[in-house]
Amino acid sequence: MAAPEAPPAAAGPDPIRIPIGDAVHVVRLDALQRFGATPLPEICEGPPETETMQAFLLTLICDAEQGKTTENGSGAPRPGEAALMLAAERLDALKDRPAAERETPLRAVNGLILAGLRRGEGGLLESLASRFSDLGEEARDGTPFAIAGELLLARTAFCDAADGHCRAGAETASADEFVQACRWHNDVDQLRRAGEIAERAERGEGPEPRQLDERGLFKARNAAGAAYSYAAAFAEPAERRPFMERSVAAYERALPSAEAQAPSFASARLWHNLGAAYVDRAALTRNLNDFERGVALYERAIPLFDPRDDRRALARARSNMGRARSRIATRTRDLAIHDRAVADQRAAIKGYEAASETFDAAFARYRLAQDLFDRAKTADGLARDLAASRAGDAALRRDVLIRIAAESREQALARIAQAVPVLERAGATQYLEWARELEAEIRVAEPKIEPKIESKTR
Repeated sequence: MAAPEAPPAAAGPDPIRIPIGDAVHVVRLDALQRFGATPLPEICEGPPETETMQAFLLTLICDAEQGKTTENGSGAPRPGEAALMLAAERLDALKDRPAAERETPLRAVNGLILAGLRRGEGGLLESLASRFSDLGEEARDGTPFAIAGELLLARTAFCDAADGHCRAGAETASADEFVQACRWHNDVDQLRRAGEIAERAERGEGPEPRQLDERGLFKARNAAGAAYSYAAAFAEPAERRPFMERSVAAYERALPSAEAQAPSFASARLWHNLGAAYVDRAALTRNLNDFERGVALYERAIPLFDPRDDRRALARARSNMGRARSRIATRTRDLAIHDRAVADQRAAIKGYEAASETFDAAFARYRLAQDLFDRAKTADGLARDLAASRAGDAALRRDVLIRIAAESREQALARIAQAVPVLERAGATQYLEWARELEAEIRVAEPKIEPKIESKTR
């Protein structure tokens, strides 16, 4: 009997066709459509709007959908424009509603956006993308950021052919949103796509002539570096080094612009990002110089972040610096550097909590657990070195090191216990897996410090 055929792969949502003048542009809005979009007839049959302007906008689009003519007077928006205006109004109304109550209204917003696009309107796409990005800060997954990225890509269809900045600028902003969508989830393909979109914007490729100014190039290079850096974290082992090399190269292309803008937030952000790329590459190559270059760049960046306005960026820089210092301390077997790494990580957690960044604080606790476990392993190794020593204070120093190692492991397990519930609620499967793997490794770690038995000779 012949083997049954494999089931066909699940088809993605159909692309959206946008008529613009005499041309038809095809765009993909996969995240928006997978989230769900209420059909326009269903929106029109739903409860009436209570706000006068919103009721007017809904009437315009619903009458047009049904083939009716609305007496709208001069200066009134076109039906497709009315759909996007109403979508923006409804998105604004969602800001004060609990996240659990947003799904159904967001589906209606998505339906209005599709209705507007299908009528060839796109003037509000950038504003709509910004609203979705704001919602993404509070969401449990990256879907709002992905929708924002898709809307910005759709925006490129409306760019004037003679406008060299419009398309490339929208692509760069789109890449940034896709990075935000994927950075807590192991979507390597989408991150690769984000990097390629940013690089395409940087090179000015495409059917229309376009050229970014220095500021636009800086943004595109930074976006590409971030996309490839996150992709390296989630990729299969064989792909990690190539992704990291692309990340370092993108950031290094932006370095002259960062130096020219110093001191500024932009230069601080680039120094921090390039530092992170050096450290991540060093983790793969074991190159101590890259670790030290990364820390040096973090130290340049941190003083430029405002403790009030840049809390999240400052916390991230401190967390990354702590992780880098921990790796240097492991290589050099220096407990003092380990202590500085732990202090960096604790400062980062406080910063994230002050900025109400619960998820980032949980990830920093996971990193603190890593740093504490590294400290424990260094202390265990130093204690083993003293096991055979005949120096008078060797036993005392060994006991201190054994205690440091035990306390570090205990503290590491406590930080993981705090982080895991937050990672579970966020659905961050890759980070959750890393945390559980680290917990298992710590629990089976048993220091083996035995005095060396030397043979006696006469």
